[in-house]
Amino acid sequence: MATRLPASQRTREELTALIEGRLCTASVKDELVKLATRLIVEEALEGEATDAVGREYYEHGAQPANPASPTCASR
Repeated sequence: MATRLPASQRTREELTALIEGRLCTASVKDELVKLATRLIVEEALEGEATDAVGREYYEHGAQPANPASPTCASR
């Protein structure tokens, strides 16, 4: 199973590949501007989401359940 990454991380990897010459496109300048703009927007949105939720990407906010505590199913 593939590891889930934030969108900005995937975009950053594409941008790095483009800069290093591993990603070939018809118009490198257009692709560079597109990826750089996408990265800025994604990072801004991820920052807003982190502030709104109060935790980082894929960081669980809930505490693990106590197996000794009663649940609805055991009542």
